[in-house]
Amino acid sequence: MVLRLRRGPRFGAPYLPLPASPIPLPAHYHIHYGAPLYLHEDYPAGAADDPDAVADAAARVRDELENLVERGLTRRKAVFL
Repeated sequence: MVLRLRRGPRFGAPYLPLPASPIPLPAHYHIHYGAPLYLHEDYPAGAADDPDAVADAAARVRDELENLVERGLTRRKAVFL
């Protein structure tokens, strides 16, 4: 928030959003794909009703995503490259 209007909302907003830079900065996106996770091979058919199995599967997915993000951050040269 750069400027807060004191006399009530103007234009339907309580603040006036102003960009920090008048020219948009370039941003490059890199999409990283991980190996597929085959959870159906590790859990029995009724495991979706078991809270412990669901928590374990969620932890595995979370760990894989964290590793994928970490690999992407180590390969990144700079914020705008």
